[in-house]
Amino acid sequence: MNKKFELFGGCLGNGITLCNKAVYENGDYKVIGHISEYGRIKFYVADPVNYIPDEAMKTICRWSEENEKKFKERWFKLPDIKRYEILLDEIPYTALLESPIKETLKACTDLREKVVLLEQIYFKNYA
Repeated sequence: MNKKFELFGGCLGNGITLCNKAVYENGDYKVIGHISEYGRIKFYVADPVNYIPDEAMKTICRWSEENEKKFKERWFKLPDIKRYEILLDEIPYTALLESPIKETLKACTDLREKVVLLEQIYFKNYA
């Protein structure tokens, strides 16, 4: 376990950048990961389990859960048409063409059903 560790989370508008304040790299805190605004954690260190102390990892998980909760609160308040528009912008069209639910999406005429299907793709792969 790395003894030089002090968790720092910086919010720059697109989630939380995770840093180790105890280590400087290139004149700044060492960036160890990122939590997306949707709550997905991505680590930039080779072995996060051994690099990040347990208490800091619990904090990172809590921040992730909070981000996911806030995102979903905002997301599900949006009208279906707005969610549909965002989903079509966010999901690459190639992913839609290769999706196993492609035919179901094509046949679907109800906007709410389309949004639910697209959300399945989006939350699994892109959020």
